[in-house]
Amino acid sequence: MEPDRFDAWTRRLAASTPRRTLLRGAAGLAGAALARVAAGPAAAQEGGQNRVTVCFKERTLTIPRRALDALLRRGAVVAPEPDINGRGYDNNNCGACGRKCDTAIAQSCCGSSCCHDSREVCVDGACVCANRTAGNGQCCEWWQMPCPNGCFAFHTDPNNCGGCGISCPTGVCANDWCTCTKHEDCPASQACRLPADGTTGGCYQPV
Repeated sequence: MEPDRFDAWTRRLAASTPRRTLLRGAAGLAGAALARVAAGPAAAQEGGQNRVTVCFKERTLTIPRRALDALLRRGAVVAPEPDINGRGYDNNNCGACGRKCDTAIAQSCCGSSCCHDSREVCVDGACVCANRTAGNGQCCEWWQMPCPNGCFAFHTDPNNCGGCGISCPTGVCANDWCTCTKHEDCPASQACRLPADGTTGGCYQPV
């Protein structure tokens, strides 16, 4: 309070208040001011290093550290941070509380993303292709081959039989070649090679 305002206030108060009551009031004001000053650093500390972020019922909460134990007993977990390799600690809270990686299909947390372990690896907190990469950015499984529009199993895919975009007229691909019983069953430029018993054969590329 400014000196002039304080003096005016005390004069008004003195006109109707006994001196002893006035002194008690002034002492109370001084005590309250000192309490605010003393609480300042503690309050600042409470808002910084003495707070912790937790995941609780798929929500993100930032709470005073002194309340952590009680909330952990109710099922909360400390919000995970990526390790030095970028891989997150918690498949149930991957990068955010409640974000789950599907371990049933071999996913694991990588920073804030779920990597498919069969075709991706975690590098610096990001999922990158472990094998080959298709033209559209898709990561291929080890047994797939990349094409401009995706990854395909050349040995069995009737629309990409032995190569990208090679379609089998019969709709059957085996061991990288379309099956056939006559030349017309084969893609353009290929011919049908029948076994000696005349049963279903396979297409081939003539030299």
